[in-house]
This record gives sequence, C-alpha cells and structure tokens, in this order.
Amino acid sequence: MLVRRLSQARTVIRTGDTAYLDTWRVGDLDVDFIVSSEFQTASAVARLIGVPGARQADFFLDGEVQVLQFDVSGRAPPAFCGRPLAKAGLPRQSRVVGIVRDGEQLAPGPRERLLAGIA
Repeated sequence: MLVRRLSQARTVIRTGDTAYLDTWRVGDLDVDFIVSSEFQTASAVARLIGVPGARQADFFLDGEVQVLQFDVSGRAPPAFCGRPLAKAGLPRQSRVVGIVRDGEQLAPGPRERLLAGIA
C-alpha cells in the first residue's frame, strides 16, 4: 500500500477468498484490481451451465449483452441452418457476429448461411 501511495504503481491482489472480492467491490480495499482464479472458474462454469449447448459464454452489462459460441452439429442441425441469416428465424435481438468455417473466421452478412457439421 505504501508503494502505491508513493508512486504511480498499480496494485493487484490474487486471492482465493471471495470475502476480499466483496470488500474490494464496496471500496474498502485500497487496490486497483483483484483476481481470484477460483471465482473466475466458478463463474465460467455457471455461465456455461446457464446456456445449454454453448461452447463459451461471456456476459457484459450485467447480463444485458451475451456473447455465445456454439458448434452447429451435423447430427441434429437446428432449423435455421442452411437459410440466409436474414431469414433464419433467429430471435429478433440476436446477431451472428462471426462464423468459423474450415478454420477461417468470417464476418457474416445477411445472406450468409450457417452450415451444420462444417469445422
């Protein structure tokens, strides 16, 4: 804490005790950032459990924005596969922002199609 007060150094704490996280969030711990591997791992597992079938799930703005990654299986393809994204029938507020096909990242337009079973 003394180094922080005497210089421009940033302070980071790594902890496994979530009580420190709570203390830091309310401003009672004088550090710039706190990291908890255990908390991050538990949060990641909880996010994935909350979105069945997701390979990865990230939430922003208190859950208002969700970025989800899915594999589209060739065994049981969803009904929206093969149709242009503009006509795929995805939920109205959904946006497909990227497709990985044959190892390449694509920025899809409204005519792009999701294809099942393509790696």
